[in-house]
Amino acid sequence: MKRTFLTAITALCLTVSGSGCLSAAARIFPKDLPAREWVSFTADGLPTPVTGIVYRNGNMLPGMPLGGLGTGFISLGTDGTLDYVCTIFNNYYERWKVSDKVGKAENIIQNQQLRRHVPTMRLPFLGMSVGGKVTLLSLKAMEGVESAEQIDYWGHYPVADLEYKTKGPVSVGLRAWTPFIAGQAEDSNTPGAVFEIRLRNMSSKMKRGSIAFSFHGPRTEDVGFAADYERRKVEGAFTGQVVSTSGEGRGYAYALGVAGQEKVRFGGAIDLDAKAWNSIEKTLPKPSASDAGCSTAVDFVLRPKENKTLYLILAWYAPNLDPNSKNMYAASFNGALDVAEYLAEHHESLLNRVFAWQQVVYGEKRLPGWLQDSLINVLAILAQESFWKAGEDYFTINESLLYGCGDNLATGQFGDWPVNLLFPETGLKKIAGLRQGQDPNTGKLPVAGMPTVITQVYVQVIDRYRLSTGDDKVLDEWYPSVKAALGWFVSAQDKDGDCLPEVHSSESYLDTWQMEGPACHVSSYWLSTLKIAERMAELQGDSAFADQCRSWFDKASQSVQQRLWNPEVGSYLLYNDTSNGIKSDTVLCDQLIGELWARLHGFSGVLRSENVAKVMATLERLNAAATPFGIRLACRPDGREDTVAIYSARMVPSYSTLAPCSVMAWSGDPHFEKLGLDIVRRTWHNLAIRQNMLYDQPCMVRVDGTHDWGMEYDHDTMLWVFPIAVLKQDICTACSPGGFMHRVRTAGRRAP
Repeated sequence: MKRTFLTAITALCLTVSGSGCLSAAARIFPKDLPAREWVSFTADGLPTPVTGIVYRNGNMLPGMPLGGLGTGFISLGTDGTLDYVCTIFNNYYERWKVSDKVGKAENIIQNQQLRRHVPTMRLPFLGMSVGGKVTLLSLKAMEGVESAEQIDYWGHYPVADLEYKTKGPVSVGLRAWTPFIAGQAEDSNTPGAVFEIRLRNMSSKMKRGSIAFSFHGPRTEDVGFAADYERRKVEGAFTGQVVSTSGEGRGYAYALGVAGQEKVRFGGAIDLDAKAWNSIEKTLPKPSASDAGCSTAVDFVLRPKENKTLYLILAWYAPNLDPNSKNMYAASFNGALDVAEYLAEHHESLLNRVFAWQQVVYGEKRLPGWLQDSLINVLAILAQESFWKAGEDYFTINESLLYGCGDNLATGQFGDWPVNLLFPETGLKKIAGLRQGQDPNTGKLPVAGMPTVITQVYVQVIDRYRLSTGDDKVLDEWYPSVKAALGWFVSAQDKDGDCLPEVHSSESYLDTWQMEGPACHVSSYWLSTLKIAERMAELQGDSAFADQCRSWFDKASQSVQQRLWNPEVGSYLLYNDTSNGIKSDTVLCDQLIGELWARLHGFSGVLRSENVAKVMATLERLNAAATPFGIRLACRPDGREDTVAIYSARMVPSYSTLAPCSVMAWSGDPHFEKLGLDIVRRTWHNLAIRQNMLYDQPCMVRVDGTHDWGMEYDHDTMLWVFPIAVLKQDICTACSPGGFMHRVRTAGRRAP
């Protein structure tokens, strides 16, 4: 199997196998399950019952993205469509333009329901003809073609399972999936998806028919130039048709191929052509030179009560991410045929490996079913927001496709957690460029914006890697940079000598407040960073710097208590500049962020335990009481909104909710442990069920739970820290043999 760079190609191959007698097990999951609620059931391929959500009749869009780490994605809608405004051909600007269309001149809070501005091109892609009667396996209405009566859709990323209800005698199920395998970054960088179509003859008579798959191909917007497409046949064990175009230093193509079938036909895209769909059993459209699409039809014969599975493999290969860089998968695969052959040969073992890591999550009985399901599906954000460049070997999780390709450490501190825990070697690549660009004289890192947190994130990400891999030797390479960066940070951010970083204006990730002086979230963050740095110094035998960090920590702890603790409210002040008397007693739910980081990194805490207990009680009384859909980011001591910041009354599912709820889960207090778990459950119930945003995660929601800002947002993947808290582990224990994360990321390893 070749796995080296070739030209930009996309491939689609089709094989047929797996016939047998019809049985109840032929369905992927049971029929008549309740829709839009968490329910437990048995599913084909998974050995024990699972918890999931069934969406019925297209009532949740967009659907699950088919794609892996840095491969691009195409969404499979719950209405049985593929959305061809996708990124498998490296077309990201469609979503970037949304930020130009909404909000540049407006207050961002007024930009409601961003999803309505996102372009879409959902087209049916599967059709079935039995005895001359055609059924479009989609709910998208098309005059002159009969559509499916009902579609039940269950997603468990990277797998989407669909069961179709049709009027004919042949029942149909679809399992579409991508080889996203926790802990296996290279395999998860495979640019392809497998479509398993399950046909079941429910009658006592033999049935003949055809299944057609229509692929739109790259759009003009994807290609970026006027294109004609060359078509050529490929014969051999893999027999197919390659459709390609190139120009302006780029190439786009795909191949449609078949393995093990006699009656396979090829043609142009069918799209919304009712006449063409009604003819699939006999003929397919003839493509023109400028037609980028294609279709294939496979004829089948089903004996009475027989079932059969068709395997369709969609493999894309468009290595030119931008004019100056290539997708990482181009370093592993020798074109799309290579990808297709790899999937055709290994699809069974790859799917078993996907199910292996999912089964660890489903089988962790100490986690409730709703959390198991949410952990698995929130990883779909990685398919939508990850970029992996070859050459410089740069990997990043984008904050949102609203903001283009790339992000910064201030946002990555929340959205990078699944990568840090499940793909730690990949996660460390993100900050490699910062060390290379570090000022050798001052130690300043080459980052702009949010100076009060970015250097701290840099230090903590290195420790995340060390703890998740057990590799203390990483400090031999990174410790000098950490020490230099912290030296610059103290001199640049602490001007009054109290050992607390000073915030000016909007210099923290809560950037709509105009803060002055030390702030509670930045200060608790700093306490955890100092604990981490002290331990790093000790591991490196640098006792002098360890003593320095300890001294800074002791003084910073005193300053936090003296300058920020507000005993009347039972909370830390939002900020307090004693030099000019500017302060705010707004209650920030994120004030315990440093406590969260400390516990994740293996420390017992950094704030006074009695204060932490009082803060949790205050957050319950004020911030959590305002809404059933999370914890309000901030409020005044009397419960009113802090009108200074434009989004203080909103709920951010990540840091404003998960941070305090994780601390509650660790608290040892049964009341707060139960409260924290319940708040996160209500938060994800609102996202996945009430708002239909399972795969389109928001940055924030309103008090009534409705979507307020952000789409396909990476922050919410921070959910992966929550099971660590619930299980009373930390990064080290969770990632050590026997720990939850270690079991997840090793279950899907390749067989020796």
